[in-house]
Amino acid sequence: MNLQPTQKALIPDQADDRQLTPAPAAASLPEAPQPLPQPPSPSLPDEPAAAPAPDPVPALDAPTTQAPALSLAQREAALAIRERQFEAREHLLALGLPRDILPHLDYSSDEALANSLKVATLAAGQAAAGPGAPPAARPPAPQFATYVDRARLFQEDPVLYRDMVNQQQPG
Repeated sequence: MNLQPTQKALIPDQADDRQLTPAPAAASLPEAPQPLPQPPSPSLPDEPAAAPAPDPVPALDAPTTQAPALSLAQREAALAIRERQFEAREHLLALGLPRDILPHLDYSSDEALANSLKVATLAAGQAAAGPGAPPAARPPAPQFATYVDRARLFQEDPVLYRDMVNQQQPG
């Protein structure tokens, strides 16, 4: 049985004098509606029922201070990559290499960039040279002695060596 005070405002010295009267009957309160039954979910007999959809708003379990730190780390990494790209471009321009090489370099770390630049420099230095002089344009090797004898003659008497070579050449 619910009891409610009959007085609305109480004076502090009258707090003990108030009288309690029974509350009105429960019939005057509105009744809560009954929940509607859920229809059965359609599912194929061969497939199991789908898992419930995840909550569209994820719960924030972790403190929000990690998000700015993560964002800062990502921005610093992106800035480091841009600095490496700038260094690589300057290096290639100093060597006279084409900018077409830039997308093929590794910017993940300073060491990786240094290795990529070494490879690019070596590859540019090893560029295919044009064909050499045709064999007919080369002077004929002197036939007057063996290589060892010619080397010894060149060391001992260079003038005699030149005379011998000039006698050997036609013309």
